Amino acid sequence: MTLLVARDQQLGPYRIRQVVGTGGFGTVYEAVDVRTGIRVALKIPHHQDRGREYLTYEPSLLAQLQHPNIVQLIDATTHEGLFFFVMEFVEGRSLSQRLDEEHILDWSEAVAIIRQVAEAVRFAHQHRILHRDLRPANILLRSDGVVKVTDFGIAKWLKDSDYAHTVIGSPPYMAPEQLEGKATFASDIYSMGVVLYEMVTGQLPYFDVNFVLLKQKILQGQCMTPHQLWPDRVPVTISQFIMKAIERKRSLRFQTADEFLQALDLAVQSATRRTARSSRLPRPPETVRVPAPAQRRRYCWNCAQVLHEYTVRCPACGEIQ
Repeated sequence: MTLLVARDQQLGPYRIRQVVGTGGFGTVYEAVDVRTGIRVALKIPHHQDRGREYLTYEPSLLAQLQHPNIVQLIDATTHEGLFFFVMEFVEGRSLSQRLDEEHILDWSEAVAIIRQVAEAVRFAHQHRILHRDLRPANILLRSDGVVKVTDFGIAKWLKDSDYAHTVIGSPPYMAPEQLEGKATFASDIYSMGVVLYEMVTGQLPYFDVNFVLLKQKILQGQCMTPHQLWPDRVPVTISQFIMKAIERKRSLRFQTADEFLQALDLAVQSATRRTARSSRLPRPPETVRVPAPAQRRRYCWNCAQVLHEYTVRCPACGEIQ
């Protein structure tokens, strides 16, 4: 059920300004708190008739995650029968928008972004919360350099289990075990590795418009390393770090965000030393290669159908995107 909220409509003390985005769980609006004049992000779940437990699931998770790299919950309330929750408004753009414009980032900047994402993931995992949908669209880049992880709409609280059994997420960023209904904390590590791979190469490690073929590629786990794709841009140690993060076998991957961050620091230190040494040597002129725009696809969160960039409702299953 799609809920239409008009510009300048007021929900309690919050006045709607414009739509920010729509996902599988709900629509996010930019709004202003008329009491303070502060801009906020207001999320209205699509399915208002599914009961309070369903409606309050995401805000109840966010309430546990008070961290500088996670979008903060401000309020969760009902106005004239309409449930919504309010979050901080992040001034800036998503990593997805930036990659659409720039296609590829310098490895040092990409590492700085993923380090903040990993700090957020580490904090969430300490609370046994698995994000399950870490991808550029859910990583917000504030204008002052602060990175914020958002959209815990399909996150899972692993309170009494070591796995999340539902097959859900964005297929190109999903770990092999997540595609088979056994997502663990290491699955979020894999997703971060894919995001870092995409930032430094301008492309995904595995992609196909056919979900079955994409799944097959991910399960096989054979792709070119970032250094093979960009030998002059991606240091060997950074490339090796990324490939370990996206290991097909979970046991060979970083198991925790702590391991991920420690190994990242070592890889950066090694890459920096090698770069410093090589910069002292005379080098012949190099031809700069300009990367082609990355082909990144949208998938239905519910049935994995490939979608057009501006699709609002999945033509296969009918779910709002």
